[in-house]
Amino acid sequence: MIQAWQLGRRAAALAALYSVTTFAAVAAEQAGFSNRCLRVPANQPWVATGITVSPDEFVCVAGEGLWSHGGQGVQQIYPYYGPEGWDRDVPQEEGSEILHIGALVGRIDDNFPFLIRQQFCFIPRVTGELRLSMDDAPGTHGNNEGYLRVRVVTWPVWNRPQRYTLRVACP
Repeated sequence: MIQAWQLGRRAAALAALYSVTTFAAVAAEQAGFSNRCLRVPANQPWVATGITVSPDEFVCVAGEGLWSHGGQGVQQIYPYYGPEGWDRDVPQEEGSEILHIGALVGRIDDNFPFLIRQQFCFIPRVTGELRLSMDDAPGTHGNNEGYLRVRVVTWPVWNRPQRYTLRVACP
């Protein structure tokens, strides 16, 4: 028969083992995790993030805020919108680098741009610096206004989450 003092000792040992196991699991979960907040102004093309991504990483980028791609129409009205872009796409010429006017876009080094909008998670095919920008015609960023707060989170591919919704909450 187990004495009360033996039961207490075993319970303490199990509690200690559980806390060590939990700490190890949390440490393993955080291994290779990176989290950065950035400010991406609308009037600067291809803002360098200082974040190098590679094919062995899972990357999530999310943006929030308001910006404008410049005056529209005779009255030069400045429509403001979020990272999803202006809701009136104009047809683009084939081969154009414009994807969706005013949307948040990214590129790795000087490779072809890709849409991010509010959130985009991906595994890069190349290694290089992640750059972010408002999608606008080349050379026309000067009349843009506003900025987005952007969060970039990376994990090792082997430790990526199955589903992830990124909350920006950047200062």
